[in-house]
Amino acid sequence: MRPCALLTAILDNTPVMSVDSGSGIPPSGIQECPSYNYTDPVRPGCDLEADIDQTIYIFFNATLMNTVARNTFSRKTFDDVRPPSIKWSVNKTGDKFSIAWIKPDIPLGWNFVVMYTECSETKYKTFGEVNSGELDLVPHCPYCLAIKAHIPNRVTPWTKEECFDADTDPKAWKWAAIIIPLILVGLMALMFGCYRKNKEYILPRVPQPRDLLSGISDNNNKSTVPNLYVPTEEDEENCNISLVADPLINTPDF
Repeated sequence: MRPCALLTAILDNTPVMSVDSGSGIPPSGIQECPSYNYTDPVRPGCDLEADIDQTIYIFFNATLMNTVARNTFSRKTFDDVRPPSIKWSVNKTGDKFSIAWIKPDIPLGWNFVVMYTECSETKYKTFGEVNSGELDLVPHCPYCLAIKAHIPNRVTPWTKEECFDADTDPKAWKWAAIIIPLILVGLMALMFGCYRKNKEYILPRVPQPRDLLSGISDNNNKSTVPNLYVPTEEDEENCNISLVADPLINTPDF
């Protein structure tokens, strides 16, 4: 079985299409396109399966200003038809991207170009006639990747981009697990030192409450007569009295 390629012809009118085996003569068995591309309500294209050694004939049959318009175009698949974008997959494994793809159905020596953005910088890497490849990555950079196949004078469209976010540094979690507890311990020690230094202001002493009932009882038992000074025995013993004779009394009157 010869390999086939899915071919798309972009059309402006409703056509009928046929595939010839390469004789160069339009075939007699004309049939309408078996699979249209729809962009409601317009049919802008048609999908066909054909080999690279076949020719596609496109027959237009339309009415323009009440006039029948007909035309025929031919396209050689090897020269004029571009294969669709390739099918591919990409996976992020450790510090690499693992990329795999399916070659176009046309058996030629395809090379494959990977376009990728690394930290907002666009780069390219080319692979030979292989089905997979690897791409080194920088963990702290986000990436977007796309791929296309090409040979001289022929290239497929770029695939849809696949994007990946930047990785978080695994060592950062280890450092955080060490530094955060140390910071907490330091803060607790600082708070304890401030507490001890300002304990009197933070937790002032509360004075003992007065016993009002006992005070009232003591006041009732107290006498209203003011206290008089009563000398003690010691004061009496130490008190010396000296008698002095008055000379006027002992002198006779003459």
